[in-house]
Amino acid sequence: MASNINVKVQLKALHSDSLIINLDNKILYFSNDYENEFYPMFNLTSENGFIFTKVNNYVHNLGVRFSSYEQAIAYKDNFNPNAVIKLEATGEFSLLIDDTHSIGQLAPINLILISDGIRPLLLFEQTSIKVLDDDFIKLGDRHYRGSLELTVSSEGINIVNILDLEEYLYSVLPSEMPSSFPLEALKAQAVAARTRILKRLSSDKSYVSTDTVLDQVYLGAGVETEITTEAVIATKDSVIYYDNQPIYSVFFSSSGGHTEDSEEVWINDEPYLRGIEDYAENEHKSWTYSIPFKQIETALSIININIGSISSASIIKNDNNRVSSLTFVGELGEYSLSKENIREFFAYTDAGVLDSRYFDIDTNNNTEHEVYIMSKDRQALPVKRSISAITTDKQISTVNISGLNILSNIGITNIDNTVHDNLALNITGKGYGHGVGLSQYGAKGMAQAGFDYKSILKHYYTGVNIT
Repeated sequence: MASNINVKVQLKALHSDSLIINLDNKILYFSNDYENEFYPMFNLTSENGFIFTKVNNYVHNLGVRFSSYEQAIAYKDNFNPNAVIKLEATGEFSLLIDDTHSIGQLAPINLILISDGIRPLLLFEQTSIKVLDDDFIKLGDRHYRGSLELTVSSEGINIVNILDLEEYLYSVLPSEMPSSFPLEALKAQAVAARTRILKRLSSDKSYVSTDTVLDQVYLGAGVETEITTEAVIATKDSVIYYDNQPIYSVFFSSSGGHTEDSEEVWINDEPYLRGIEDYAENEHKSWTYSIPFKQIETALSIININIGSISSASIIKNDNNRVSSLTFVGELGEYSLSKENIREFFAYTDAGVLDSRYFDIDTNNNTEHEVYIMSKDRQALPVKRSISAITTDKQISTVNISGLNILSNIGITNIDNTVHDNLALNITGKGYGHGVGLSQYGAKGMAQAGFDYKSILKHYYTGVNIT
């Protein structure tokens, strides 16, 4: 199933809606055939590489069309050296003038201008480019196999890398899993990555992935290693199935000891994405955060929630020992977060998105904060809940310290404000990621224990078959 399949990857990590991009190649081949095998129409050469810039100032069309780039060049050189050749969507060529002030036959439109750093070479709205077979497309600091499809919008230049599925995996595997991991773990990751993109393509043939964590991290050919490429080649055409369909083979870094059910993170209840004990993961990532209640109140205000000063917090855990609900209690009410909203909420605090939902909490909300009084022999004596005081009618009375105004180093302040300013939510957790599917560090542990990649995959994906 996986043989001879091309995938499309939108390069968003570094080049989302760029206004200018640089290609450090000396020769580029161009084609307007976006769906079938790349067939070059013409090429451009430059010893300095190429600069692609979004423009909208070429508005005056000379009204002539040519069937080849060479014809357009000859006409331009003889009759209008200042014109720039435009590649039309039909595959024909026209000539445009940089003439913003005159009224031409075309209204201003967004275009991509290619130059060699000295002179303009070509204008287009959409095209595909490729380099020599033994070379990589050199886009900034990253190198890519296959071809690039470039389009322009009002926001900037959009770049999609089109390449063979297996060559795509050559980069995805070391982008997603350290190449120092055992070979069988790398094989398991390769099959999971292959299955994931095939699952998408099975429901949408025009599916375009991205190079970010929203799909699969893809850093280009520059990260390829010998062992990760070996893992991809060794598992060629190997795919994970459930009920004869490719599965949604999600993965993450570290479980902390137990994986999660799919419906506890997303909506779909997938029978092959069940939480299981991750007994082989022996390198749990542990972490702690202490987040002042004041920061949490500010974060709540960002999402238009006001429960006043927070006094406490509580959690509910599901059967997989992961937090399914987090509730804050304030003077004006309560507010609860659920599922992955729990992790994402903390992006509004200094902690950032929480590493996982495998955690416990503690609040240093002991209101028995000490107040010190001076004794007759000038000793500072701590007082917690209350003090005894002599009233105006000379009676001894017990006074609760809550609500009292005290003289501090910043002047007179309410003791309750002082106590609240010191309250914090302390979170102690393990693992990293959403927790559904393949645990990468668990796969490492199983591989070190002697399990092969198919056994690893069947452990993390319940009831599946692997070709």
